[in-house]
Parts: sequence; structure tokens; C-alpha cells
Amino acid sequence: MARYHWDVNRIREKIKIVDHYLELLTDLPPNKENQEEIHSLIYAKKFYHDLLCCYDASKEETLSESLDYSSLEELVGIKEKDPTERLKSFLLTPYKIPKKLISISTNSLRVIEDYTIVDQGTPRYILNNEELLDVFHDFIRRMGTTALYQKMEKQKSHIELNIQKLPSYSYVLGGYCGFDKVFDDRYINLFRDNTIDDVVTLCHEFFHAFYYNPNLDDDFRNQVYYISELEGSFANCLVAEYYRQLGQERIANYIHTNYLMDFVIRNFELNIGFLLTRQKGRITLEKFNRKLDKKNVLFDFNDVNEVFDYLDHPAYLLLEYSLSYLASLDLFELYLEDREHAFNQLEKIRMVSGSHNLIRLARENGFTFMEKDYPSLQKQLKRIDK
Repeated sequence: MARYHWDVNRIREKIKIVDHYLELLTDLPPNKENQEEIHSLIYAKKFYHDLLCCYDASKEETLSESLDYSSLEELVGIKEKDPTERLKSFLLTPYKIPKKLISISTNSLRVIEDYTIVDQGTPRYILNNEELLDVFHDFIRRMGTTALYQKMEKQKSHIELNIQKLPSYSYVLGGYCGFDKVFDDRYINLFRDNTIDDVVTLCHEFFHAFYYNPNLDDDFRNQVYYISELEGSFANCLVAEYYRQLGQERIANYIHTNYLMDFVIRNFELNIGFLLTRQKGRITLEKFNRKLDKKNVLFDFNDVNEVFDYLDHPAYLLLEYSLSYLASLDLFELYLEDREHAFNQLEKIRMVSGSHNLIRLARENGFTFMEKDYPSLQKQLKRIDK
């Protein structure tokens, strides 16, 4: 993994290849198979354009000038929505979240009420790119298995990494892993802020690249999709354990605390957001704020749009982060007992069919996050309880 930036010329070459096949397909008599292939190639082309825009945030405007999005929008048949409309669309369509899964997420708040969760502040951790990757490889060596090494060797030619400084605008994903289904490539982007989060995010995104499930589809969110962050959350747990084994308890506790806050506690607000959007016109902001107050969520909204603005950007507020985090704690407990078994379970889970039932999947693999008192969450809380 010597390169620190994507091969932009390769991305541009992919666009040319896709354009060539689109031209061939549009000349063929229309049928269902051709239309599905055209649809897939169009979205692949949009993905490549998005990668070019993401390649260097400081030059985004310059790169965008060379991209013809108008014709792309015409082909895809969609136009960009404003943030409020995007959020409403995401919350309400094209799928519904089962009440059981929402209750698992919100009920976990009851478990943490007896514990003190303290904001420890983000530890500074200044490394250059080469040193950052050295830490990553040492993490894999110490915390991984033979099967993981083999998976890395098999997939390394299909994984591209891009490292850049954190942009100046207010919100940006610290890390991103995109999947090119046409060429079976993964693109990881890391925005660095010179804190320990750089290491966590790098390991998190690489685990996404290693354990990508081709059976999951963004356009159809089934129950299994709700643990789509499982491998990334599991990586977070392993990074914390990595620093604990190095004797750096403060960093380990920070990682545990930070992701507990993000993936479980704050996620409750999104579930309330679902309630608000689905009952729009029948629930007042006064009632909504009272619900937040009862759950000790320290926000008071004066306008419905404030709720949408607040919920629009933090990715970790999505329900899959909360459920994946709870599942990853179970997987981590398996890891502490038998790491080979834990990685084998992860491999098996990541290849299940999208039609698999999440509750059955959890029980078959010994996950307890469906149970009332969340045994693995209790253990995790005890580790960081002061």
C-alpha cells in the first residue's frame, strides 16, 4: 500500500469504457436486460464523477468544471434535492424500519442510564502518511488472523486509498469507502484531522473494503442492511483493544466512549426524527421537545426545519450504525474468546443473502443485542465506567 492517492487516470479511463458500452447498449433493441445494464452503467459513471470531485476537496470546484453533470442527470432522470427534501425522502422511502429494530436502538438508552459517560476530549495524534499506514499494518499484524492476511493479499489490488487534509467546510465524513461494482474495486477516502480518529477511521474503512457484502443494495434496504456497518464498528472495537494492549488506556477509553456516544446515544434522536416526520401535522414541537427532555437529550428545537437540518448530515445517526455497533460488541466478545472464530463469523455474516432475517441471523451467530439487557453492551460500559 505504497500509494496515498487514487489513480485518477484509471478513474477517467473507466468513464471512457462505460461510455463506450453505454453507446453500444443504446443502439440495441430495448429490452429489460439492456435497460437494467444501462441503469447500472449510468450510476457507475456518476460514481466515478463523484470520486473525481472527492479526490481533492481543495480543488473540488476546479474538478467539477470539467464534469458534464447535466447530461448525466438527464440520463439518470433525477435532480439534486435540497437537504430537507433529501432527508424526508430518505426517512420515508423506499423502505420502512421494523418497530422491533427501532425499539432495540432506543431501549439501549435505558441500559446506559446507570453509567457516567464523560467526554474525554479527542487525543491529538500527529503522524505522516507513511507512519499512519505503519500503524495500520501493525494493527492488522497484532489484532488480525491468517484469514485476514490472506484476504488483504487477495484484495489489495482492488483497493485504492486517498489521504487528504480535513476540508474547511463545517461537516464532512471523516472517512468513506465506495464500491465500484463494475470493476470490483473499492475506493477509500480519508480526511485527516491529526487526531487518533485518523487511525480509527482508516481501520474502519479498510474493514469495509475487506468485508463488503455484494448482496446488499442501497436501493433496497432489507433487515440485513441494518448491520451494514458491522465490520466497521468491529474494527473500532479492535483499535481500542489494540491501544489497550499497548498500555494506552486513555486512547482505548476515548475510542469506546466516543463511538458509544455517536452510535447509540445520539442515534436515538434520529428515531425521534422518524416519529416527527411520520406524524407531521399531528405532533407539535412542544411535544417533540418534551420527548427529548424525558430522554435527557439536550436539544430544544424552535422550528421543524431545525430538526431536519440537524439530522441531515451526521452519518452515524443512521439506524444501521446503532444496530451495527450493538452487534459488533457481541462479535468483539466472541473475538476475546476466540479470534479465529470471530473472523469466521464475520466472513459468514458478510456473505448472507439480502433476504435473510436479521433476528434469525443474530440468534444463529450468538449475538445478544436482540436481548433485553444487552450483555455485551453492559460489559463495554463497565470497561469505560469511571
